[in-house]
Amino acid sequence: ADRFTMTSILFIASCALNVLWLALWHFELVAVSFIVILAEWLVLAALYLNVRRTMKTASGRVPVSIYTAWVTVATLANMAILVTRALDGGIPFFNGLFTILLTAGVLAFGYVMRKAYDDMAFQLVFLWALIGVGVNVSGASAFTAAVVFLLCVVGGYLDVRPHRLDAEARAAELAILQHARGEKVRLGGAVRPQKASSPAKPADRFFHFR
Repeated sequence: ADRFTMTSILFIASCALNVLWLALWHFELVAVSFIVILAEWLVLAALYLNVRRTMKTASGRVPVSIYTAWVTVATLANMAILVTRALDGGIPFFNGLFTILLTAGVLAFGYVMRKAYDDMAFQLVFLWALIGVGVNVSGASAFTAAVVFLLCVVGGYLDVRPHRLDAEARAAELAILQHARGEKVRLGGAVRPQKASSPAKPADRFFHFR
């Protein structure tokens, strides 16, 4: 087997970029760190798709899903801090609005991942991070925190409910299909042509009318 596969190369590249991002973030080089973590996110997106294609077990997929989701949140947080610093702290109203819109966008992305890849780990990481965001902004705006928490509840419900509905729909479809097959067999037996009875022999007619 090859020592380095595409999966291992992408993973090593993501780890190197993550170490570089942590160093830049530590020295508060926010703009440069954003470029690095954006590059890391692109590498992880390629890794995620590669793992989804080549690995069939949860033990191989879930860790990459958690890692990619966490870096997605970190990328958005880095971007939000970069924008806030560029605006010299921003305006409180727009800061709250931006937080709400960002929360809705993250949850929508998690929902898409759930539907497209049946990946619940992605959304769980998002919910965990967004609950932390709600707690963090509660001191500045109770209203913003309440909306963030409400969006988390709605997002969590939408992630679980469609999955249940899909299972129920598949069960109903299977029942209808089985019923249709049974009806087809029954009707087929009813209209099955009968073999024409052979004409009675003269001796048979003699004994019949005797």
